[in-house]
Amino acid sequence: MTRDRKILYVLAAAVTAGLLPIVLFVRSGGRVLAAAWLTLLAAAICLLVKKRRALSVNRKMVLLLTATFMLLYLTVFYLSGLYFGFVKTAVPFNFKSLITYILPILLILSASEIIRRVLLMQESTVASALAFLCCLLADLTVIGGLRNIRTFSILMDTISLTLLPAVTTGILCQFVSARHGALPPIVYRAMLTLAPYLIPVTPAIPNALTAFITLLLPLVLLLFLRTLYEKRQKRATVSPHAKRLGYISAGIGILLGAGLILLISCQFRFGTVVIATGSMTGELNVGDAIIYERYDDQIITEGTIVVFEKDRSLIVHRVVEIERINGQNRYYTKGDANEDIDLGYITDSNIKGITNFKVSYIGYPSLWLHRIFENRT
Repeated sequence: MTRDRKILYVLAAAVTAGLLPIVLFVRSGGRVLAAAWLTLLAAAICLLVKKRRALSVNRKMVLLLTATFMLLYLTVFYLSGLYFGFVKTAVPFNFKSLITYILPILLILSASEIIRRVLLMQESTVASALAFLCCLLADLTVIGGLRNIRTFSILMDTISLTLLPAVTTGILCQFVSARHGALPPIVYRAMLTLAPYLIPVTPAIPNALTAFITLLLPLVLLLFLRTLYEKRQKRATVSPHAKRLGYISAGIGILLGAGLILLISCQFRFGTVVIATGSMTGELNVGDAIIYERYDDQIITEGTIVVFEKDRSLIVHRVVEIERINGQNRYYTKGDANEDIDLGYITDSNIKGITNFKVSYIGYPSLWLHRIFENRT
């Protein structure tokens, strides 16, 4: 191993060692600390490590394409607020936010991409892994770290809205940085991250849809750039059958991912709930995931299994009796495995959906995570 590579690996390890406690423990000022640490180590890497000539193909064109792609995305994103509505951003744009949020975030993104670029120039698997890890931790410091994960719902939001999009963004930036330089990834990450700090309102898009969009966005740009620059010379050697198979596989993957997000979100016609108790054992067992259709004044009869909300919890029980009093339907419910009917009754306003079918055992991972966080609290 050369002297330059040793120095580079030591400095990259220092990046990880410095960012990890900020991500996990620092409550305030984490972005400023991360920005200072990354800027210092990026400068040290640039000064101490000899530069190697690296391929940088179509850098200006890729930079222009990346900026145009992000501008189009942000335009469509904010126009969607005409449908979903708008909410005020949590941090208004002023001098304080410029110093506290915008400048540190810009330094974090720029310094981490410089470090990524120098590491990728080593053309080493270890260097590539370090580059990915350093930039992933940098992204986590930008959103405020992981110290506030205390409940299962916060964990799920963090994974879907932050961690998974950061991973796909890292995949894109690794590809672009290695071939087209550090500037296009900086522009991509800066436009995506800083827009909410610069624009006073943001669309009130459901979290599940936001998670799906931010997960898919970098993959779309990656596919576009690869098709444009990487596969141009290979098209003559790839059979039409192989290309069709690749497109079909990608389409199926996207549709499956979209379907899963839509089910979990429960924002559309169908949703899913994991059975967490044994009150319906026999028909629905612990760990089963049920698919239910959103309730929209469908006819409910005795024996129908419904999903309803009571005391801020979703319950899946069977309707055993129906009364109509003063123009209002009153539904009395019971778990199949329970001896007594549920206390009180529910009305149409309580019912969220009607069960359609179940998938056995698939909900166990969700239950295990729930129990872990219940034990912690």
